[in-house]
Amino acid sequence: MNNTERRVLEGIDHEGMMEFIETVVSTPSFGGDETAAQRVVASILESLGFSVDAWMMDFDELRRHPEFSMTIPREKGMGVAATWGEGERSLMICGHIDTVAPGDREAWDTPPLEATVVEGRLQGRGTVDMKAGLACGLYAVKAVMDAGVKPKGRVIFTSVIGEEDGGCGALATCLRGYRADAGIIMEPSETKIAPEVAGAMSFHVTVPGRSAHACVREEGVSAIDKFIALVESLRELEGLLQNKRVLLTHTPSLWPTRGWLTSGFGYRISPFTGLRQRHEGIDISNRIGTPIIAPADGVVTNIGREWGFGKILVISHGFGFITRFAHLDRIDVKIGQKVKRGEEVAKMGSTGRSTGPHLHYEVRVNGVPVNPLKYILN
Repeated sequence: MNNTERRVLEGIDHEGMMEFIETVVSTPSFGGDETAAQRVVASILESLGFSVDAWMMDFDELRRHPEFSMTIPREKGMGVAATWGEGERSLMICGHIDTVAPGDREAWDTPPLEATVVEGRLQGRGTVDMKAGLACGLYAVKAVMDAGVKPKGRVIFTSVIGEEDGGCGALATCLRGYRADAGIIMEPSETKIAPEVAGAMSFHVTVPGRSAHACVREEGVSAIDKFIALVESLRELEGLLQNKRVLLTHTPSLWPTRGWLTSGFGYRISPFTGLRQRHEGIDISNRIGTPIIAPADGVVTNIGREWGFGKILVISHGFGFITRFAHLDRIDVKIGQKVKRGEEVAKMGSTGRSTGPHLHYEVRVNGVPVNPLKYILN
C-alpha cells in the first residue's frame, strides 16, 4: 500500500457514513415510492461537491422502450446522477435505493426502518440490499476527495430506483445519456468481487380457462391446471439454464494473465533444439511477478516441479476441463483449494527450461491438449 492509498483509507469518514445510513434507512423507499429517499441522496451528493442531476422520470416514454420492465405501479420516480472530476475516461459507481417492503414488523428483532447495530452487525430494512452499500460507495469517493486525490477522469455516482421490480431506474439513467468505461455496483456478494453477474427477466402471464357448471366440469378448462403445467415447464427451463451457467463458470474462458502471446498452440520450431515439435499450450510473456488468475472455477489438484516446466500448477474445473500453468515464480494456492474464476493463483516466472519470463498455459479436455484460444472470450 502506498502513502496515497493509506491516506485515503485513514480518511474515511465513518461517523458521517453512519449518519447517512441512519437517515436513508429511516426514509422509506419501497412499494414504488422512492422519491423522498432519492432527494436525501441528491442532497448529500450536492453537499460533497458533486455536480448533481436529479430529474423526474417520464414513465410514458420509458414504457415505449423494448427493455422496459416494471411490476410495481408508479406515478412518479426520480433519477439521481452526480459527476466529479474531468476527462474522457469515466468510472460509474451505481446502487439502488429501493428496497422490498419490511413485511410483518412484529417479526423484526429491531425496528425495520431504523439502522441498529447489534453485536457488530447493522440491521434495518435495506442495510444490506443495498442502502449501506450505496453509502459505502459514496463515502469511498468522499475519502478520495478529502485526501486531495484528483481522478484521471470522471467519477459518475448514480442512485437508481426500481431494481427490485425490473430496473426502470437503471434504464432511465442510461436513456438520460450516462455511460462509463467501467462500473462498480456495491451489491452484497460475501465481500467477493464478482466480475460479471446474471440478469433477470420479469414478465406477466395470463392463463385463460373456460367456465362450466360443476355437473359438467369436464366440459370446462381449468386455468389452474394449465398454470401448474406452465410453472413446471418454467422450472424445467430454469434448471436447464442453471446447468448451462454452471458449465460456463467452469469453462476456462479468461486470459490467465496479461502480456504478449509469444508462442501459439501446435507445431513449432523448438527454441532449444531447432527441431519441429508439438507445443501443447500457449506462451504469454511479461515481467516476473505478473499475476496469474484462474480462468474458471475449479479445484487445485497438483502443485510441484516438472523437468522443463519448472514450478507448475494444475487446476481441475470439472466437465473434463483441466488447466496447467508452468514456469511459475510463486504459487499462491494449495492442493485441494477451491478457486473462483478470476482469482489470483500464482505469479509469472522463468523457472525450468525457459527463454525468459513467461507463462506456459495449457487447456486439456478429457486429457487431450486443445488450443486455449478456442475458449478465451475476454
